[in-house]
Amino acid sequence: MSFREILGQENAIGLIKQAFSRDRIPQAWLFLGQKSVGKYKTAIALTQYLNCRMNADDACGKCDFCIQIVEQNFMDFQVISPEGNFIKIDQIRKSIHWLNLHSDQSKTRVMILNGAQFLGKEAANAFLKTLEEPTPNTILILIAESLKQLQETIVSRCQTVRFNPLSDEISKLILLKNTDLSSQSINLLGAISMGSLKV
Repeated sequence: MSFREILGQENAIGLIKQAFSRDRIPQAWLFLGQKSVGKYKTAIALTQYLNCRMNADDACGKCDFCIQIVEQNFMDFQVISPEGNFIKIDQIRKSIHWLNLHSDQSKTRVMILNGAQFLGKEAANAFLKTLEEPTPNTILILIAESLKQLQETIVSRCQTVRFNPLSDEISKLILLKNTDLSSQSINLLGAISMGSLKV
């Protein structure tokens, strides 16, 4: 996954690239937007960009590091998702321990908190300490659909990047590239996708 493969989120990716071009890279990002618009794929692309062996303007997507990241086999990359209805305190404690370990082989360690709006209260308080005292050479990426369930103190310590709903045209293009559906089915699904598409 590379930035160029992510369709319909040029503004969000532009903001991320701008931070790198200015050498003002936050240690914590908040990717915000409705479900299935490219937030997680962008987080993967950012992780690859930070660690690609062939790193230029974008990740190559083909080197061993890029492949390991996509397959979640990269030692210096971790994804935390809700277990049941919430991200639990034990998950956060384990992640904090992992963050304090020395890096294995990466330039930058990355932890993605996928579904950050599902942080339980205790987990959120524990994670806040990590945001207040981030580990060097580490990037934290929080992914959420809404600010409603996130603590203000967590949001204030992140650089927020908003992701737009996908247009009908972009939805159809994604379906065309990633499925074997008929033109009629693609047109129908693109029109009813409501700006959100999981393929």
